Amino acid sequence: MEAEELLQRYTAGERNFISVQVKGQLIETDLQSINLSGAIFACNTLEGSNFSHANISGAYISDHYLADINFRDANLSRTSLEQADLEGAILSRANLRESKLRFANLRKADLIGSDLTGADLGGADLRWANLTYAIGVKLDNCFLCNTVMLDGSIRNDQCV
Repeated sequence: MEAEELLQRYTAGERNFISVQVKGQLIETDLQSINLSGAIFACNTLEGSNFSHANISGAYISDHYLADINFRDANLSRTSLEQADLEGAILSRANLRESKLRFANLRKADLIGSDLTGADLGGADLRWANLTYAIGVKLDNCFLCNTVMLDGSIRNDQCV
């Protein structure tokens, strides 16, 4: 489905787009509460878009430019976000259980209160990210510099 068609149908009130393949650009688009579970994104960028309260569980969004995206309170469980550029992303209170975030750029990301139980963060860049009150966080092989930890402390393991 082309991005333009998705936007037209969303604007007309449709919210369920389960297992669709989304093609095209979605830049600074408001898609709050949309259901894109199981979707495959063939877009290059979703920059600045608002997916707050959306269900994007089990979707494939790897290798995409998602800077400044809003996933607040979104369900991203079992979603593949490997090598995605999520710099400055809002992921507060997001469900990221069992998501794949290997080598993702999460610099300056807001992960406050997010659920990262079982998420694979291997090699993720968490410099300047905020993990306050996040749960299930395993930081094996992550890049940390000025990273706000669960308890509010700052870690500077990889500052140069």
